[in-house]
Amino acid sequence: MPRRCTSPLQLTVLAFLLVAIGSTHVTAQTPEDYLHWYLAEGAQNAVFDEEILIANPNAENAQVTVTLLPEPGAGTETTVPITVGGHSRLTLRLAPFFPDTINGAVSARIDSTNGVPIVVERSMYWTNGERGAGHNAIGLTALSNAWQLAEGASGFWQAFILLVNPNDAPARVTLTFLPAAGGVSRSMARVVAPHSRNTVWVNGHEDVPVEFRNAEFATTISADQPIAVERAMYWDGFGGGTESTATLAPARTWYFGEGATSGNATLQFETFLLLQNPNTQDTTVHVWFFKDGGGVVERDFAVAANTRRTVSARLHVPELGATGFSMTAQSADPNLPIVAERAMYWLVNGHPVPADGHTVQGVTGLAAAWAFADGMQGQVTDVAAGPYDTFFLLSNPNTTPLELRVTVVREDGTGAVHPLTVPAQSRYTLYMGGTDDNGSLLYPEASNQRFATFIQSVGTTPLPFLAERAMYWGALDGGHASAGVPWGALPVAQPSPVSPPRITSVTPQTGRLNGGTAVTVTGSGFQRNAGLTVGGAAAKNVRVINDTTMVAVTPRAPSKRTGPVTVGVTNADGQREAAAAAFSYNFHVLTFGDSITYGTTSFKMCEAGDCSIQSIRAARPYPSALQRRLVEAPQFAAGGVLVQNLGQPGECASRANCGGSGEARFADVVDANPDYDLIVLLEGVNDLRPPGQDSSAAIEHARSALQHMVQDATARAKVVIICKLTPVQDDAVAGEPRRDPLDVAQLNSRIEDLTIEQGLFRVNWSGITLGPDGLHPSQAGFDTMAQQVFQKIMDVLGALP
Repeated sequence: MPRRCTSPLQLTVLAFLLVAIGSTHVTAQTPEDYLHWYLAEGAQNAVFDEEILIANPNAENAQVTVTLLPEPGAGTETTVPITVGGHSRLTLRLAPFFPDTINGAVSARIDSTNGVPIVVERSMYWTNGERGAGHNAIGLTALSNAWQLAEGASGFWQAFILLVNPNDAPARVTLTFLPAAGGVSRSMARVVAPHSRNTVWVNGHEDVPVEFRNAEFATTISADQPIAVERAMYWDGFGGGTESTATLAPARTWYFGEGATSGNATLQFETFLLLQNPNTQDTTVHVWFFKDGGGVVERDFAVAANTRRTVSARLHVPELGATGFSMTAQSADPNLPIVAERAMYWLVNGHPVPADGHTVQGVTGLAAAWAFADGMQGQVTDVAAGPYDTFFLLSNPNTTPLELRVTVVREDGTGAVHPLTVPAQSRYTLYMGGTDDNGSLLYPEASNQRFATFIQSVGTTPLPFLAERAMYWGALDGGHASAGVPWGALPVAQPSPVSPPRITSVTPQTGRLNGGTAVTVTGSGFQRNAGLTVGGAAAKNVRVINDTTMVAVTPRAPSKRTGPVTVGVTNADGQREAAAAAFSYNFHVLTFGDSITYGTTSFKMCEAGDCSIQSIRAARPYPSALQRRLVEAPQFAAGGVLVQNLGQPGECASRANCGGSGEARFADVVDANPDYDLIVLLEGVNDLRPPGQDSSAAIEHARSALQHMVQDATARAKVVIICKLTPVQDDAVAGEPRRDPLDVAQLNSRIEDLTIEQGLFRVNWSGITLGPDGLHPSQAGFDTMAQQVFQKIMDVLGALP
């Protein structure tokens, strides 16, 4: 269960108790013990998503074959070869690996064909890809003619016993159900076809003895061919589920590293110890409950011959209170071995039905090393639900501190090795998302990753200990657990260190002040879920293509300043690369309009008393004066400012009244320079008729054209400032205006309405001096326009988030 990283000491006499109990050590393993693995349970369909996890802690690659053995009707037997790289972990998801051959219940055989020992687990999640719940089990390393299952319940639970026969001959199987006290054991028979899986649905199959279709029970299984056996249980319409492999044989003593009765107002853990007595004589089972924080509680539980007994930690051992604990169960009579499992469930928000749960077979001996193929921490790319939290529960029964080497092996072949000391006579919870006193991750290489873990006792004389793993996700929507694989003195190679990210280039090297520039970052060491910052701000739509390439969209420039900024890549494990001045922000402004934007001005020329108005381009049109003001602004001192003048003399906004149309050319102009951040739009005076003619239709055409241009700009993520028309006055020679001031005022009113409707920024001119033609500004007028547009741009940038 989730808990703090640093576990307190348990009772100081724990080691002496275990000596008195007669703790056993797992016999030494050889590589040959871990070349062949069997998974009886498995399903891939619209409901279940199955993963086979294969860990290779060796320096050498493992050549592996995965053979799927489906239930009749669920697909065809399929074998695929795969390579599991040295010191790495591989996730084989059945859906993409076998998209056309499996739809339903399936078992699996996994073989290392080149003599490299591997570790195999299987995890299953449901429903419909959402991972609302899940379960996990270690693969079995051997087949047997006899198996034992201490846990089993039907009725409220839907119970399934899974049988796989990888042999060439049919397997005749006998299942004997051992009831709770007071019942009578009953048997049934099944024939499992060669290279096939068979499911016994305890609740619903007619050949199951009727009294066990709604009961608590244990199961013994015997067969005339060596087979593998597992058990799965579901409840609440597959709202939750647990799963466990069967055990080969009864034993006198069983160890469990995990257990809890703790919780709060919204979360409550329940722990059950399932004790099976497969003997013809009654026995008593003595159980030691070793509490977090110190203390031991002992209980004796009578278990009748050929029955199963359920011990509720909360109800039967109230002295435990609300705490975490480990357990040791031992038959009082060494000649009457037992079978034991542990089941844990958790209740959320007072709901009487568990959200999920997990079960594990106890282990019959301590080991100097433990291996785990599955593990996830944080939010993992392409994995639903989450975030995930992985915990390892470590019990040290020795009178001296336990010095451990924790090797984390990731799917990319990298990892890390960490020392860990577990105090004498204590239990320690190793949380893969834990942090030190400074807030730094203790196991950064696991962050947002899938991984395998190998935990070894080190020193001249490695000490035996106990290890389990629990994994939870989605704020305890789901969870599963594993007792681990004893790894003994088998090799665990030093994984390649996790390489920090390196940035070699950013393309393009410049982009818009307002962000939105698609960039490609190349380098090395990019991990899944890596983050990208530009100028310290998080980039958008970050996608890691592979370990050398990332793509993203730039954010708005920090403080809305131009110039070079640092590009940073932060891997999911916390390692970071910062490339100074790898990208520069520019501020490009498009000034779009007619001759007033172009910069046309006028002067009066008289010869022999004959005067006329002459047109000329101003020395400093308003866009040129605007650029000068922007360059002088402190936030643009680093350069990168461009004001592009694309005024077109004589142009109308609409297609009416003129040969040229701003509406027609606008989109192509904007697309020609994707780096435009902002567009200043000033157009429409040429749409108006000369004085004395009706301009009402032209006003509406101009207003509609301006709206279309605005829509084109906003569709391209450009900021638009729309300007009212500059004022008009009488021509200094003709004595009348070239445009009716009332028409100008009416179009300006329609422009104002448009900006209000569309939420646009607007410039309302004031104090603009005109040249003698009464239409085009003088040089002083252009300078005033530049100042007013500059101020509006500053206001706009200040208003942007």
